Order: sequence, then C-alpha cells, then structure tokens
Amino acid sequence: VAYVVPRWLYARLSGGETRGGIVLMVAGMLLVVWAFRNIYGWTLAEGQSFADPVLRCDDKVYYLWALHYYDGSVPEPDTKFVGFPLMILLSWKLLGHSIVWPIAINVMLTLLTVVLTGQTAGRALAGRVRADRGTITFLAMLVTSLLGFFMSHAAMLLKEPLTYFAVALAAYAIARMKEIDEDSRGSVWHDIALFTIAVALMSIVRTSVIYFLVAGVIITFFDNKDMWRYACTLLGIALIGMGLGIYWSNGFSMEVQMRILA
Repeated sequence: VAYVVPRWLYARLSGGETRGGIVLMVAGMLLVVWAFRNIYGWTLAEGQSFADPVLRCDDKVYYLWALHYYDGSVPEPDTKFVGFPLMILLSWKLLGHSIVWPIAINVMLTLLTVVLTGQTAGRALAGRVRADRGTITFLAMLVTSLLGFFMSHAAMLLKEPLTYFAVALAAYAIARMKEIDEDSRGSVWHDIALFTIAVALMSIVRTSVIYFLVAGVIITFFDNKDMWRYACTLLGIALIGMGLGIYWSNGFSMEVQMRILA
C-alpha cells in the first residue's frame, strides 16, 4: 500500500507517463529497504519485538503517546502537537500494534509528496520554461527524490513526512487554482477543500508552516484580481488553522500565544 497508493495517484494525474513512474518505483524500493533496515535496528537487532522497539528521541515520545491511548500501559508523555502520534494510534487500531504500520504510512506520505511536488511544478512552470509539462513533472520528481535529508525521514518515526505531505497538498491546490479560468470556476471549491485538508493537518502537526502558506497565497494571487475572493477564502482558512493550532498547543495563555506570534 505504501507504494500502490502513490502509484495510483501518479497514474491518474499524469496519465501513466513512464519516466515519473520509474522515478517513483526506484524511490519506493529504496525507501522500503531503508525502512526495514531501521525497523530491524530498533527491534530484532536489540532482541525486541515489532511491538516493543528501542527508540530514544522524539520518535520515542510519539510512540509512547500512541501506546498510552492504545492500551494505557505507559504514562502519557508531554507533546504539543498530537497529529503524528494520533496517526500512529489510528494505524494500530486498524492493523494492530506494530512499529511497521506507521513507518509504512510515512513511506507512503513521502512518495505522495514526490508525486504532488512533480504535479505542482508541472502546473506552475508549464509555458514558462522550454520544456513540456511531462518533462517538468519528471524532473521535479527526480530532484525531490534525490533530496537525501527529506527522503530519510520516510524511514523514521517522525512527523516530518506528514508535514511535507500537507505542504505539498496545499501547494498543489494553489497551483491548480492558478490555472482556473472563468469557464471552470466551479471546480475551485474542490481545490479549496484540498487546501483546507492540508491546513487541518498542519494545525495538528506543525502550525508554524502555515505562515509559508499565507505568503504563498498572497504571492500567487496578488496580480489576479479575479481570484482575490478565493484567495481571501484561502487566507481565512489558513488563519483559522493557525489560530486553532496555537490554541491546541498552548491552551488559553494569551501571553504564550503572543510570544509565539512575535
């Protein structure tokens, strides 16, 4: 599933263009190998089971939070953003208690980010550079897949893949809206829905990223007065998401909230 879902999305968005599919397949194979290497190091190499890995940093906090709400066997650790540990918990509720499932989801989210980044670049740069959309998409996917630091997070129990996916989804929605003309204005609400999902994810994973979405919306639609109404809708959604994220992570303390915004 970690590979099939991104591959299906790529086929639907690109019409099965071969070059990007090869990039996705190779990236998926490497990530799976990398993920199982890490899982082995956390479990079997330490004499532990897949349900009891040896974790030491932020990944341990996320794991223990999910485990606390899964069976109550450990105290609840302190964490400000519960989006990623909540994803771990949901994967256990559906598939059983194992380190494998959240890592598989992280691999899937990373590959989805590669696909969406390629599609966003293809839409944003088509007609602006001397290359067709398929070539731009392929090159963007290739470059993204070669970013070692970005790709490495897929094989770790960290929230970064979920953050990357949310940003890529929001950017894709903005790029789609940029292409909309008067005759297809009705489909803009589909893109607004995608943007809303992305903001909701960011608000429970890493609220500070929403600042960049606000800047992206302003830059994208500043010179297009026909789209200002929709741009204001996006800005409103982003600001609401930012406010909710600050509230969830810091409670009602106005002093703390103002310090974060400053």
